[in-house]
Amino acid sequence: MLLVAVGGLVSMVLIGLAFFRVDFAGGGVHFAARFDFQSWLQRLPSNLPWVLPFMVLAATAPALRAIVWGRTVPAPVPAWRQRYRALALGGLINNTVPGHLGIFAASWFLFRGTGTPLPAALSSLLLTKLLEFGALVTFTSALAVVAHLRGLHQVPAGPMLAIGFTALVVFTVVLVGARRWAPRLSRRLLAAGRLRRLAAGLDTVAHGLVAVGSPRRLLAGWLLAGGPVVVATMAYGMALWWMGVGPFLLGGGLLLGALTFAQLTPGLPTTVGIYYLVCTSAARALGVEDDRAATLAVLTHVATATTNVLVGLVAALLNHHRLRELFRFRGVMNAPVPSTPH
Repeated sequence: MLLVAVGGLVSMVLIGLAFFRVDFAGGGVHFAARFDFQSWLQRLPSNLPWVLPFMVLAATAPALRAIVWGRTVPAPVPAWRQRYRALALGGLINNTVPGHLGIFAASWFLFRGTGTPLPAALSSLLLTKLLEFGALVTFTSALAVVAHLRGLHQVPAGPMLAIGFTALVVFTVVLVGARRWAPRLSRRLLAAGRLRRLAAGLDTVAHGLVAVGSPRRLLAGWLLAGGPVVVATMAYGMALWWMGVGPFLLGGGLLLGALTFAQLTPGLPTTVGIYYLVCTSAARALGVEDDRAATLAVLTHVATATTNVLVGLVAALLNHHRLRELFRFRGVMNAPVPSTPH
């Protein structure tokens, strides 16, 4: 609880930096408003022309990720509809239940709906995220080269890409290592008659990472993972265009990369604060004024969360899920697996 409280306080401070600047002159700490808050509030409704299309683009994310997930989940591959429903419900849980449980929730809903073993569903979804992250690193690298050639040096793309490539290598090594060593450890545990449940779980995790051993499936998944990246770039680029940024698609891609690389530790209480800090800092580096940078951070955050909740609610209602059960996600984790997929 102490860590959560401290993290929440740090997050609030980081969010506050979108609206206030800190001055250490005179031997003390002074806070000054970056802009007039009341006028800023009055101008917020004028951003609806880009917020609504932003939400439409954000709503396509579960559908596009479901396609990529189909390249990583082990056979028998659940139907696209089942994968989409799981991701949509996972987005709902991620934005309504504390703990940032979206990935685990989506895996659990696929397990509940199709009988795909939970470790296999989770490991294959993590692989899907890795492929999307790899596509983002590649896309952002290309944009950084273009930015350099065009003389756009405001955004520090070098350190950003170094962090991204390092994280990509680490995640890849972990997943490939799990695919290679988990079955061996599982066999040793079974031979020794120890920790049979752990042994079964390790074997299932390795089964869920079956695509790691298939270069063709990985290449196809990586190419398909470019879809969510391009759509997200278009969404942020459209917002930057509305705010007067010239190379708006280039800026959208760099902004998306900065936001993603800065949040490589999901689940921490400071995640929202880091989003606001990086979003406003990157926007100001691209030439956006202070008040519009704060607008970008607030409205993209609210629009994304609202879209995920609405898409998840629609998926829940269409599939006759009880909302009370969904919001008690932590408590229904141990419910039995259905005997037949639905």
